[in-house]
Amino acid sequence: MSSVDSTRAVQTIMTSCPLLEEFSGNKVQALDMMEGKPWVCLSLRVLDLMIEMDPEMEGQPRITRDSQQLFALRQISRLTRMERIEFTGYTSCSELAKLLDEPLLKPNRPILAREEPRYNLELRLSKGLGLLCTLPNLKFIRLPSGQDWSMRDIDWARMHWPRLEFICGLNNRSLF
Repeated sequence: MSSVDSTRAVQTIMTSCPLLEEFSGNKVQALDMMEGKPWVCLSLRVLDLMIEMDPEMEGQPRITRDSQQLFALRQISRLTRMERIEFTGYTSCSELAKLLDEPLLKPNRPILAREEPRYNLELRLSKGLGLLCTLPNLKFIRLPSGQDWSMRDIDWARMHWPRLEFICGLNNRSLF
């Protein structure tokens, strides 16, 4: 499956399975979320999925990264039973080999393939994190790598996610 097909498959699952309680996938593109139906998996408790924002497109000024991000966060905010979110997605070794169309172990070949730049969610209050105040059962969150939170973000998380036990993916660990 190409990444476009797989992101559409994720969107189809999320809009077609109201009894889904756990889901782990590679990624979904925010534009596919915006073009599709609302997610109906309102019983979801565990989600492991990278949400990608496309760079701002020429000729489509209304679809900014910020509007994609806010749309994605609104979808997630509807999943009020959520206990665990990992915004990193999965990529198994065999899937990586398929992407590279090469054997898993090939001498003198870099493992990482270059792609066009994509952007992950920025989970900070200034970027819409407050929309996730509807997730009071959240115990664990793995942020996309490289997130910088202020004390305001930390205090907000403590107040709105009272069951939170673990945050992973922060650059500034000294805040805890």
